[in-house]
Amino acid sequence: MHLRQIKIPWKYITLCYTLLLLNII
Repeated sequence: MHLRQIKIPWKYITLCYTLLLLNII
């Protein structure tokens, strides 16, 4: 798995992940 192939901004991923965690709580 090459992280360089993923062009999605890490900030966007972190945002989505945080929202998911908030929804679970």
